[in-house]
Amino acid sequence: HAAAAARRRQRGDGRRESMSRFVYGSLMSPEVLSSLLGRVPPRRPATLRGYRRFAIVDRVYPAVLADETTINDVVDGEVLHGMTRRELAVLDWFEDEAYVLTRVDVTFADGGRAGGGGGGGGGPGP
Repeated sequence: HAAAAARRRQRGDGRRESMSRFVYGSLMSPEVLSSLLGRVPPRRPATLRGYRRFAIVDRVYPAVLADETTINDVVDGEVLHGMTRRELAVLDWFEDEAYVLTRVDVTFADGGRAGGGGGGGGGPGP
């Protein structure tokens, strides 16, 4: 299924921005998001470079891996924006027990970049 962890930055006025998460599996489905969160957060297509998406034996969801053999690989996914802490906790709960948060950078279709987030269960995010 997917995930990647949150990021939060301080704004110039001292308020916190909303959090984001990179997803690359079942969490890209509006139906799954709506079922889990009661809404579909704003989404933006994104690419995670240096990782490979692969199937896990006896699981219905994918994972991603980065190592010396994946330097030229990419994983297509989406960044979910405007997430609350509670929503991120729900997505964390949805993940497999092997879920591990990892800080990653993603690239958007328009060339923009986002970073500082994480991912797990094989699911990195900005």
